[in-house]
Amino acid sequence: MSSPPTNFRDMIFEILRKTGMSSKQLALHIEVAESTFNTWKNGRIEPRYSQGKRLVDLYEKECKKGEIPR
Repeated sequence: MSSPPTNFRDMIFEILRKTGMSSKQLALHIEVAESTFNTWKNGRIEPRYSQGKRLVDLYEKECKKGEIPR
């Protein structure tokens, strides 16, 4: 049985809150266009695997939680 999908939207808001980064800064940090980032932030689409992995890695580093939002 696979695990539930990762909730990237919640993860993004947690990273923004914990780091104090702006959306533009976070988009630059994970190397995506700000417009692409905003579609994730608004929950319209989810990132591709490689982009999602960068978000998960940053979340684990900055938020220091063992569990990814689901």
